Amino acid sequence: MYITTTFSTEVIRIDLNPYSQQYLQMLTPIHIDSTNIFDWAFSPADGKIYALDSSNHFLFRFDKYTGARTLIGTAT
Repeated sequence: MYITTTFSTEVIRIDLNPYSQQYLQMLTPIHIDSTNIFDWAFSPADGKIYALDSSNHFLFRFDKYTGARTLIGTAT
């Protein structure tokens, strides 16, 4: 599970795998470039987080370990 707040540069990660030794524990946070995230989703297909910026409708892809942000394009 990934949790953040508006204008935050930190994403909190919580392990929801009941078979993991870290189940329900907070993992190391991800530090991201400040982005006004409107909505986001995790893609199990590639293991990335996709987020929509509410101010200009940019679509970003974030690495779930490093927080590296890549601009994908503009959502119209």
